[in-house]
Amino acid sequence: MKFLVVSRRHELLPFANRLLNEGHEVDVVVWKKRYEASWAGRFNLINDKPDQDFYDRYRQSGYILLTNTWVASERFGEGFGLFVTPELKNEFRLGGWVTAGGAHEGQHVAVVDRGAWIGNQGPNLDAATFLIRVLPEVRNDFLDGAFEHARHIVEDLSFQGLWQADFTITTDGPVLTGIELGWPMLQAHAFFSEQNMGDVLTGRVPAHLPKRITGAVALTVPPWPNQQGGASQGSNLAGLTMQQLGRVWWHDVVVDQSNQSLSVAGLDGLVGVATGSADTALLARSQALSVPGIVRLPEKQYRSDAGSRLDVVLGQFEEQFGVSFV
Repeated sequence: MKFLVVSRRHELLPFANRLLNEGHEVDVVVWKKRYEASWAGRFNLINDKPDQDFYDRYRQSGYILLTNTWVASERFGEGFGLFVTPELKNEFRLGGWVTAGGAHEGQHVAVVDRGAWIGNQGPNLDAATFLIRVLPEVRNDFLDGAFEHARHIVEDLSFQGLWQADFTITTDGPVLTGIELGWPMLQAHAFFSEQNMGDVLTGRVPAHLPKRITGAVALTVPPWPNQQGGASQGSNLAGLTMQQLGRVWWHDVVVDQSNQSLSVAGLDGLVGVATGSADTALLARSQALSVPGIVRLPEKQYRSDAGSRLDVVLGQFEEQFGVSFV
């Protein structure tokens, strides 16, 4: 299959890399500085001005669009784009995948670690997320209303792709308080970490979370989360096996092809997103935190307490609200 990836900055480049590794043809439109610093030569970089004719040509040539920009979504008119992007702030969220035919797949509850530093301290942003699988054949009266509300929203927008929504727990059950449609950052990394991305995007297989819990943890260096300055360029990453390297979606890195080593490219400090998946909270946390804990990287930053509330959350949902996670 052929994919056109249009990314505001770097956010979708690891997904473009995954599609290339799966054997697909990928063209990329992205911030030139990002490409030259850390991805030069990896993709077919398109320098054409992406006007309406540009998108029409790609659509007519059978390309599938992946984008996190409003303009590309509007001009291409179909594909996996961007619709609503509020800042979600809750620690509990619902999520799922909507196919081109409108089917809802891969439903889950997300437990999010907000705050850049340990103990939810620092800037109030997502530092880690753990997706807890909700199987459609297992009825959960407590969650059904909230999932149905989300279904109506995405259907009204004719949306296809990944969504997540804030919810709060009231006496009447969970109530949605905001929804994000498109490519929610950490959620997308976790959701696709154990799936063949091309098969899901083309509808060859249903989207699903193979394990009960799948996590994603941001691995960063200063100045992250301050986006205004550049990270220290040239810091080497060491101490990882090839298998461990494959557990991370790499962002602010450059590959030395001569010795297959990684170093920080020096752009924004989001080095990568480490993932882990298992049927128990303990093992899912252990896997997601293994690479950030092992990697030798000067000034590395990550939430070593990521997912520490999972067992409590699972118990609360299962015992107090009758939700079955299997």
